[in-house]
Amino acid sequence: MYEDESHILQAFNAGADGYMIKTMPASQVITAIKHVAAGEMVVPRSLTPKLVSGLRKVSGGEVKKRIFDITPREIEIITYLGEGLSNKEIAANLKTKTKTVKNQMNNILSKLNVTNRTQAVLKAIKLGLISGE
Repeated sequence: MYEDESHILQAFNAGADGYMIKTMPASQVITAIKHVAAGEMVVPRSLTPKLVSGLRKVSGGEVKKRIFDITPREIEIITYLGEGLSNKEIAANLKTKTKTVKNQMNNILSKLNVTNRTQAVLKAIKLGLISGE
């Protein structure tokens, strides 16, 4: 409905696959619905500059977190990995079970498309998800 970048970004961050404005003709809305139903994303051309402008204001690390769907807890775990902590030590720091950390580790490896802990830390540093310090 609204044409400002903050509303557009909020909609997509909330999981929307399309964004329409209320001044659009019904035929365009119907076409957009069909495209979204077919798995496409829809943004009116008039809003594209605003969407790009909003994306440019978001930090690179934040965009990458969203692209890889990395949760804040997973970032914590990767940070602890970078410090050399074991799953048991990470679990103690997070006040959770070792099995939970193992499950989250599997999710992290899958999301980052890597096969081991070292690769996960290196990729997270390269992507700017965690600090290399």
